[in-house]
Amino acid sequence: GLVNTVVPLSKLEEEVDKWCDELLDIIPTCLSLIKRSFVSIDKYLEADMGKIMADVAPDFFSRPEVAEAHSAFFEKRTPNFWKLPGKASS
Repeated sequence: GLVNTVVPLSKLEEEVDKWCDELLDIIPTCLSLIKRSFVSIDKYLEADMGKIMADVAPDFFSRPEVAEAHSAFFEKRTPNFWKLPGKASS
């Protein structure tokens, strides 16, 4: 399941832009967790998710991007995680 779509070369840039837009709607820390799972897939499958979160983002629930996710949800708007101070690094 790592291939989501196949497009002709002429549509590649358009498809990449679509996926990038989707990725920008994801909480940066969650994106880091997903990336880490691909880098160490064997360890990820064997490890407890709580351990991974503790390693990557022990303060996850107190991060500004989580507050932004909650606010955006209740305000019925698209969250903007990438302009927050202290955003997650990959």
